[in-house]
Amino acid sequence: MYNAFIKPILLYNSGSLDLTFTQLHPFDVLHRKHLRHISGYSYPKFINNIDLYKKCGSSPISASIIKTRWQLFGHILRLPENTPAQRVMTIYFSQPPSAPKTASRTLLPQLLHQDIHKYYADRPAFTSFNHLTSMRKVARNRKNWCKIVAELHDKYVELLMATLTILLGKRRRSNTHNEAVTSTESRNTDPPETRNNQEQNSNNDSYSDTYITEPNKKRRKQSTTKRVRSESPNESKKRSRKNIT
Repeated sequence: MYNAFIKPILLYNSGSLDLTFTQLHPFDVLHRKHLRHISGYSYPKFINNIDLYKKCGSSPISASIIKTRWQLFGHILRLPENTPAQRVMTIYFSQPPSAPKTASRTLLPQLLHQDIHKYYADRPAFTSFNHLTSMRKVARNRKNWCKIVAELHDKYVELLMATLTILLGKRRRSNTHNEAVTSTESRNTDPPETRNNQEQNSNNDSYSDTYITEPNKKRRKQSTTKRVRSESPNESKKRSRKNIT
């Protein structure tokens, strides 16, 4: 149901979006939120991202976005060369590259080049008109193009799952380190009396008699001692008159 009704809404027109790896991260976060809600994992229940994908039999939605991007690119490459999309590509790659005056936006050809360079190091780059013509020849064979897109999807999923496992290991190590630090801090912040009591409880099952009686004696002495109140001058005069009479 989710793959039939919700996922197509998330993937609508995603093949034409020039989204970078960091911009695809919110899509993965939303997708995992939906999977947790469907599988019944809410606070205080917890499941990590890798086990969540395995249990739901799903993969990151960012991989599906990249797959649709390359599928759309294959459809455009198979179009006749007099179509507007093909003309725009020939104009883009026939012009010599110029240095941008300001921070330029990442475009689709740059993202396609990054995908080829990252996942297919043995293949040529996608930066010139000759590379465009070679890609057109490859895209004419639909079966080979579908294999290339499927391999690209699988390699992206493997890379993303590897990064998730690394992050999960770092988080577990940081949690164990924080627990050890908090336990040592709680021991050090205890007052000395409580620490002595804990040590004696661990060493001896019962307190010694001297440890019990001495504080009680001190408390009794403090309770029996009377406080001496300073007399006011009027009270001292009255007392002196009474003595005279």
